[in-house]
Amino acid sequence: MVYHEKDVSNYIGVSKSKSGRFIIIGSSATMSSEYRFIEAAKPGAEFKVFQPRMKDVLYEITDEGNRFLIVTNWNAKNFRLMECGYDHTDSAHWNEVIAHRPDVLLEGVEEFKNFLVIVERKNGLHQLRVRRLARAHEVRMVRVRKAVRVRADRREHRASPRIGFLAQGRRSACR
Repeated sequence: MVYHEKDVSNYIGVSKSKSGRFIIIGSSATMSSEYRFIEAAKPGAEFKVFQPRMKDVLYEITDEGNRFLIVTNWNAKNFRLMECGYDHTDSAHWNEVIAHRPDVLLEGVEEFKNFLVIVERKNGLHQLRVRRLARAHEVRMVRVRKAVRVRADRREHRASPRIGFLAQGRRSACR
C-alpha cells in the first residue's frame, strides 16, 4: 500500500504534475490539507510529506518546472501565492510571490511553460492575470463576467496559455 488515510472525512486524490516530474497524493478536509510527492522517475521511492497538516490551513501545490508554487491561506484569509524549491518544501522555506490582499480572493494558478495564469475574484467577479515567468511581470489582465475555468493538460504545459470561458452563453477564448 502506498498511502492510507486514517481520517475518513478527508478527500484523497492522486495526480501527476503537468511537467510529468512528480506523482502527488493530496489529502484535504474542509479546513486543512496535506500533500505527499515523489519523482515519477522513481516510483519505488517513499512519498515525502510536502508540509505536514496545519490546523485551519489549506494549501495546494503546483510544479512550475524549477520550483513548487503553493496557493495557501496560511496567514492569509483570501489566500496568497508562495514558492519553494524541490528540496525544502515545509512552510519555513516558503517565499511569497503574491501577497495576501484583503479585497481579492486568490482562487488558483495554472502554470504553462512561459506563463502563469492567476485566477482571482474581486468584487464578486472573476479576473485572470497572465504573468510572464521569465520577467515575473504581468502581461495581461482579463475581467470575466461569467464562470471561468483555466486548465491545461500536460501536453499544453509547453504552450502559451489559452483560456476558455463562457461569456453571454457563447464559448470564448483569450490568448
